[in-house]
Amino acid sequence: MYSKLLLSFIFFIFLTSQIYSQQAIIKGKVIDKETLQPLSFANIRVEETTMGTSANINGEYVLKLKSGNHKLVVSFIGYYSDTILVSTVSNLSEINFELDQTKIDLPEVVVNPGVNPALEIIRKAI
Repeated sequence: MYSKLLLSFIFFIFLTSQIYSQQAIIKGKVIDKETLQPLSFANIRVEETTMGTSANINGEYVLKLKSGNHKLVVSFIGYYSDTILVSTVSNLSEINFELDQTKIDLPEVVVNPGVNPALEIIRKAI
């Protein structure tokens, strides 16, 4: 009885160690390349999958992946995305990202004094 229970327990430990040994943990930080400030809640995803995570308020993230090669894509609004190929052979890897701000040139806006045309439309509707 005890030997059967012990054998089952050893098999369970072996099985779970095999399952969890095939996972790798990647952690790191996402920051602005120029100011070195953290990019809060940046998105980190594995290309061509639904797997991913987002950074915390300090720009730090943790991502659990199966062992193998993965393309990580990091994005944040107002910044150029960054893609990196990661080979997860070790259990814990640290990968930090530095994103460049996008350059947006907007056309000049001219504000003329006078009556707001929306007010005239509202007056006619009333």
